[in-house]
Amino acid sequence: MQDCMNILKQGDAVSVNCPRCNSEKIFMSRNYFKTTPKYLLAVPNRFVLDNWVPKKLNALIDVQEELDISDFLLKNAPKVGDKLEVKENKVHYSEANVNELINMGFSENAAKRALIKNKDNLEGATNWIMENMGNDSINAPIE
Repeated sequence: MQDCMNILKQGDAVSVNCPRCNSEKIFMSRNYFKTTPKYLLAVPNRFVLDNWVPKKLNALIDVQEELDISDFLLKNAPKVGDKLEVKENKVHYSEANVNELINMGFSENAAKRALIKNKDNLEGATNWIMENMGNDSINAPIE
């Protein structure tokens, strides 16, 4: 059981393609408890796929009567009822430049995305749109 807990403690790597910067980002997914549970239910995976054929494992799991899960307690967790801070998005482009790009025939989302990437530089934004026209995420809504 301790080996299983150590594997769980390491977490899982999650790979995500960022639509804004077109790069792959890797995040770690980990499990934590806010408080110590009275009962802990663990479901062992006793099946494996061997050449796409499910096979049952004959594995015994030695579980101690008391299990130390202190590594899985969420430290500095927000208290119940506390509101999370919401950061306001600052506008990094001028409406005049957005309108200029729209008048050139580009979509509003592409114009805003390009101006954010190029720090409100109209020429740089135009070049960026032209270079990324084949990318589907260029016209995705900006949140």
